Amino acid sequence: MHPRKQKIVSGNYSDVMRVLTLPSEAFSAAQEDEKEYLATVKRDLPRIPLFCTLANRAQLLTKLKVLPADILSFTQGNFEGRIFTTSARIKSEFYVHDMEYWLANTNQCLREISFAYLNDDGIPCAFALEYFRDISQKNKKYFFNLALITNSVAAPQDRKVVFVSDEALLPIEARTKENLKKMAGIDKKKLLSVVKKTLHSKTVFEFLQPIFTEPDKDAFVLCEALKVCFDKPQGDIAFYFNEKKAAKVNALIFSGFELELRDLYEKASDLEMRGHIDASQTVYALHKLLITNREAYLDGKIELDDFVQYSKDGIKTASSTQLQHDRQTFGKLFNRLLKLLEKLTCSLVTMKPTDTMVKINMLSHSLVKLSIFNPYLTLDSFKKKNSLIEAITNKMEARR
Repeated sequence: MHPRKQKIVSGNYSDVMRVLTLPSEAFSAAQEDEKEYLATVKRDLPRIPLFCTLANRAQLLTKLKVLPADILSFTQGNFEGRIFTTSARIKSEFYVHDMEYWLANTNQCLREISFAYLNDDGIPCAFALEYFRDISQKNKKYFFNLALITNSVAAPQDRKVVFVSDEALLPIEARTKENLKKMAGIDKKKLLSVVKKTLHSKTVFEFLQPIFTEPDKDAFVLCEALKVCFDKPQGDIAFYFNEKKAAKVNALIFSGFELELRDLYEKASDLEMRGHIDASQTVYALHKLLITNREAYLDGKIELDDFVQYSKDGIKTASSTQLQHDRQTFGKLFNRLLKLLEKLTCSLVTMKPTDTMVKINMLSHSLVKLSIFNPYLTLDSFKKKNSLIEAITNKMEARR
């Protein structure tokens, strides 16, 4: 069992590396000259998610290629922060003691999101977050670590780093009594404040805020859902923040559909563990179908009406097959999914009244600022079905 203790360490890039007992010299190694430095950077850029619209991507890419003032040092993961989160996690006791098990179960135990962005002062920064689920325990505890780097293109000594982690995900070598004294404790309320201040980007903070305000079990799911907003078409030069996908993802998240998918998978897993193999396979197949439909919808391969209809057909088929012995449990779950699909085009309306204004206010600012709010969210259907949505969307359109 791992008690929940979260630690924070801040300083320049090299200092934080040393506190975390990561190989700071290796991760701060300098390239021989400008040509080698830029070649190393350019090899990494195509795989880095960029928090910017397609129209603004060139500006961010240009700033990421700016040469540091003195030491030419770039290591894979610098520009998106994963050099800290991933490096620390794989040196934690989980992975050190049973690397093969956790790598084999990555799809079950790990969710992550990371990207490069420009803060409100136009400075290149990095954000990385990993959520880890201990599936070896019956109660499946959750742990996370995150890294924020300000001025990620500077020399190591000029990069400002904030690293936060559950103690269980720290490198084993960093968990000595003496070393832990170099890290301060931090609670969830203070964490939100630190993240907001360090990000120094209202838009990025509003995009990430659901992860930090929801329970761990839900945040684990939201990590993966928000990650889908970054896109890189085949043959394109780099990732960007896909505005159309983001609008759809927001609708799916706020409707509760993503969390219901999680519950569906866990029900299937529970059936399998109890020996109901046929029933579990039926539910796994339904989960896979819904995931496939969702991906096709997000990629623009099918329209919303088709996504809803195909998914409803799959749910009805599953509910009428091999689940007679567990109909009470799955009847409720399937009915919830059907109701969510029926209301998906006006998903904001389906939220609890106490949550509605908070989430709409957060969504409206970030979508207006990024020009995400678009016809893919079917504004007309919102207006027809709810006067509150009509008032909000009119206000948003007036602010454009």
